[in-house]
Formats: sequence, structure tokens, C-alpha cells
Amino acid sequence: MSTTLIPLAARLYAPTLSQTLRELGHGEDTIRDFKESFLASLPSWTEGGFPGTLGNVVAGRIANRLDLRAANHTVDAACANSLAAVRAAVDELLTRRADVMITGGCDADNSIVSFLCFSKTPALSPSGRVRPFDTAADGTLLGEDLGMLALKRLADAERDGDRVYAVLKGLGSASDGRGKSIYAPLATAS
Repeated sequence: MSTTLIPLAARLYAPTLSQTLRELGHGEDTIRDFKESFLASLPSWTEGGFPGTLGNVVAGRIANRLDLRAANHTVDAACANSLAAVRAAVDELLTRRADVMITGGCDADNSIVSFLCFSKTPALSPSGRVRPFDTAADGTLLGEDLGMLALKRLADAERDGDRVYAVLKGLGSASDGRGKSIYAPLATAS
């Protein structure tokens, strides 16, 4: 079982479940055994579980492990998290508050709750194919992934002899504004 917020928070239900069993007439020995078994089935709290519980801890742990000694934060822009993170990194470079930025995106919650939420919205693709920007698009799929980029101003990268894999020529962002649902883009949006 993954160490994310839902399974860790499920531990908080032990007293309520015990009280429910008590109200149904179960004896204290049965309730104790159930409670012990229930809690044993859930992940234990450890420092390693904190990044799966509070998103900004992920950025802090990466900065810690890479010994960056710099500001770090997370960006939450739903399906555009990675692009919003790149935009934030580029802003730091353009304003010269930084000379190198490590940015990226991560989704490590493939829990049943995620599938339930996206299924009930409904936003999961019935065809099982993701087709962004396609008129035949019918939803999204869920998965776990991580990607990171090191960004530098082009002149600095060339000066330093860095291998350049790609050059960002432009970057923009927008919101569709008021739409018919939280997951359906508006074709008329700019």
C-alpha cells in the first residue's frame, strides 16, 4: 500500500470503526482484535511518507538530496503542473534571480481514490486513449511519472560548454474561463 495521505489518514478512522462495532454489540476483545488488525494493514507513519502526504515536501527533499541550498517550491496547476513549473523556472532565469533551474513534474498518486474521483467526474477516457488537442479526445488516463529538466539561459549554456538538448522559443499560459465542466476545454478560449 502506498504511503500517501489517504492510507495514512485512514488510521484516524480506527476509533470510529471501534465505536461502530461497539454499537453493533461486538465485545471488547473482538473490537480490540479488529482495531489491531485494521491498523496493522495500514502503512506506518515515517518521515519517508511525508512527501506522499504534502506536495511541497517533495521539492524540499529533492533540494536536500541534491544539496541545492536554494529556494524550492511546488506548483499545482492540475494537468498543467509540469508546464507551470517550467514557466516558473523560466521566470527565475529571465529575471536573473537564478542562473540554473531544476524543474519538472511528478505524479505518484495512482490510488483507488484518484481513479474514483476521475471516474465519477467523469474524466477517464472510455476508449483508453489519450488524445490531447484532438477533437476525438474523450478523457484522460492516470499513471505515475516523474520528469526533470535543468534549464539555463542559452548564452550561458553555450558559454559554459553545456550540451543543449532543446531551446525554448516561447512560453505562454491561459485559462479557458467559465466552461461547462472542470475537465472540458473550450475551443473558443484564447
